[in-house]
Amino acid sequence: MTPGTLGHALRDLKVSQASERLEQLAREVGCDLHSDRNLPLEEIQGNIATGYRNLLKAYEVEKERLTLCKKQIGQLAKVLSDLPSDFKYPESAPDFATLQSRPTTIERSLETSLDDDVDELITIHEKACRIGNFSPLMEQAKDLLRESKSALGGLAGHLTTLGNVVNGYRSDLLQDPELQRMERAYAALQRGLGITPTSPLKLSDLEAAATLADAKRKVEQRRKTLLDSSQPSLAGLPINFDKWSKMVEDLENGRSPSIDPQTASALVEKGLIQVTYRLGGSQ
Repeated sequence: MTPGTLGHALRDLKVSQASERLEQLAREVGCDLHSDRNLPLEEIQGNIATGYRNLLKAYEVEKERLTLCKKQIGQLAKVLSDLPSDFKYPESAPDFATLQSRPTTIERSLETSLDDDVDELITIHEKACRIGNFSPLMEQAKDLLRESKSALGGLAGHLTTLGNVVNGYRSDLLQDPELQRMERAYAALQRGLGITPTSPLKLSDLEAAATLADAKRKVEQRRKTLLDSSQPSLAGLPINFDKWSKMVEDLENGRSPSIDPQTASALVEKGLIQVTYRLGGSQ
């Protein structure tokens, strides 16, 4: 019989040691020998119950992280299903097909290899457990999820990188200098005609596009819309939308636009610009 166990203490009539071992074992399972009260699992403070609760909580956290990674992969799969030619996939990230396969591997590790690792730990710490010392077992049990945590952390990092690149591409589409110049020029045209400017293209509009290629097509369509919508307002004037855009840009930056007097007069008459007079000579 193993020394230090309850049975060994009883055999040698070591009553005090036997009582201590019995109370220790009772505490592990939530049994109060003095009040005959059995504690619910969440109140048991023994090594096994506490370690189990902590391990279960950690497991649930990793499952939640895995679910989030799956959701991100699903969203990215749609966005990346049709890519514009100028999109650059991050060099630091594995190819997307590899990222898509990783949740299955991680899930398998969480669900199956965990059982094997637990059996191995029990075998290693069997001697300590037989004398009621469950602390070494439960201390090492904290590392059961280490491999899965590491794999999930790597996957989450790659998905964050890829998501940032996708968001950056959308932002670059929206901040395209030519698009922004056209947006400002069209808004100035509307204000000059006493019309409330229409809303410019927003980032949320590009995020709503099913794919990145669709987002780029939205930008191209917006440019066309701005150009087409400006034509009726500029009809009969000696200036086209491109020249009007450049003139608006000059005025916004405090530069004198390069336009002839006839064009300036026509724009003033239309109400699109105002001419400010000042005295000649040095001031």
